Amino acid sequence: MDELVYNVRYPEDWSQNIFTAKAITFCGYHSHVVEEMPFEGSPTILAVSVVKREGGYTTVKLETNSGNRFVTAKSVHIGLRRASI
Repeated sequence: MDELVYNVRYPEDWSQNIFTAKAITFCGYHSHVVEEMPFEGSPTILAVSVVKREGGYTTVKLETNSGNRFVTAKSVHIGLRRASI
């Protein structure tokens, strides 16, 4: 099964400003669209929403400070950081 993995610094405790290395893994990956504007640095995810569900796939919109990303996959999991080839 195809996967798309975003390795991120995930907020564990907002009040203490504590972040942990995590992986956001999209399983049953279908497609990925990036609508970015010129930006320097690492993008920050500001909001996430489901925009469509069809044929067993869900399209998720990731709003970032560098633009939007749309990922279509069967499921998404947040877990340990990892690399895939």
